[in-house]
Order: sequence, then structure tokens, then C-alpha cells
Amino acid sequence: MAPQTSYAINIPAVSYPGQIADSGEVLDILSAAAYAAAMTYGTLAITDETNTTTFEFLAARAPSASGDITVVGAQLGIVVADQARAQNPAFTLPVYPQYFSVPCMRRGRIWVNAETAMTDGSSPYVRFASGAGGTTLGNFRNSADTATAVQAATGQLLVRGTTTGAGYAVIEVNIA
Repeated sequence: MAPQTSYAINIPAVSYPGQIADSGEVLDILSAAAYAAAMTYGTLAITDETNTTTFEFLAARAPSASGDITVVGAQLGIVVADQARAQNPAFTLPVYPQYFSVPCMRRGRIWVNAETAMTDGSSPYVRFASGAGGTTLGNFRNSADTATAVQAATGQLLVRGTTTGAGYAVIEVNIA
């Protein structure tokens, strides 16, 4: 048998949305409550200012307007996955159920499910409304998708690595 003399370098990423990509940077993760609705793993979480309960807690929600993404200080971070949490089969994507505590990465690198090909070093667009390109609010892409996604505030989110199509991508978060 002849020895192997070549090796594939384009090995698909073994990851899932919301997975921490590495621990090379200082990680900053805070916890918020999914007060308004369930929160999907690997999506951008926004501060929920509509929380009018008698309890004082930090509430999270998916973005619903362009200002949620472009105004500095509105973002909580990207929702970190918890593979030990049982999932409700009624949801097609893994989520934290409504009223549950949601960990949000504010600094570090995390895997997300990108709707389109992504370019290394670019600032991604984040979905705030359903459109032709996708329906998961808080998801990432490389274009505005007919005004249903907007580019994140400069320096807060950067793509790390280039992808050739829709699928998993690494986002570097610096919201702190």
C-alpha cells in the first residue's frame, strides 16, 4: 500500500450556532432573561426595554428595528448555546425558552449560522425583519437583503474567516 502524500485542508467546521469558538480572547458573558420570546442560539440579543414587570432584571429579545443593531449600547451580545438544555421539538432551531436565563457573549469569538457567504474582517449585517434571505431575527449575513438587515455598529462585530456560502461562520464580538 502506497503512503498518503496529500491531505485535504478544506475540512468542514465541526461546530454549531452559539458554540464558543475558542478561549484565546478574554471572554465576557452576561446573563439576561428571554422575557418577550424564546431566543435562538447564535443570534444577536438586544436589551428589551419593554420589560415592565415588577421585577428588576436584564431582559433580552431579538432585534426588531434597524436601531437595535446600529445604536451603540442596545446590543447585549450573541446568544451562547447550552447543549445540555433539553429542546422543545416544536422549535426548528435550538432556543432558550421564554422566561429562561440566556447567556450572551459580549467579548470573544463564537460560531453563528450565516445566511450567506461571509468575508474575513468584514462587519456583518444582522437581520431585524423577515425577508427573502431568511426569517430568523438576529441572524447574520453579508448584505442588507432588501432592507431587512443592517450593518452592525463599527468594531462591535467582525467576521473571522471567509466562507463560500451559507453555513457556519465565526464572529468576533467586542460589545463590552
